Amino acid sequence: MDELIDRFGDPPESVTGLINIALIRSLAVKHGIYEIGQRQNALAFFSEDFDIAKINRLAQRMRGRVRVVPGDRAHFIIKTVATESLLDLLKRVFDIFESGVTGESKLDLKNG
Repeated sequence: MDELIDRFGDPPESVTGLINIALIRSLAVKHGIYEIGQRQNALAFFSEDFDIAKINRLAQRMRGRVRVVPGDRAHFIIKTVATESLLDLLKRVFDIFESGVTGESKLDLKNG
């Protein structure tokens, strides 16, 4: 993103949004998540094979907001907070997932 800004200046909000969506999709695939859906006051993350270590790390850092839902389409839910944007929540989730891989955060999503 920084290279685009250096070359063309600040992108329109719509372009920033599309880039963020592409990055979120890429991170979801990387971490085995095939679907993310919004359900009332929560985001639901669907995966064929849960990484329990990641979910435990997420639950520890987001105290009381994470719940695993068993069943035919097992998934985990994260409660949303009115003061937090969905993009910020997604950033935080994947930041926590990524920190377990490398030990540090490397996400660079821009708010548009």
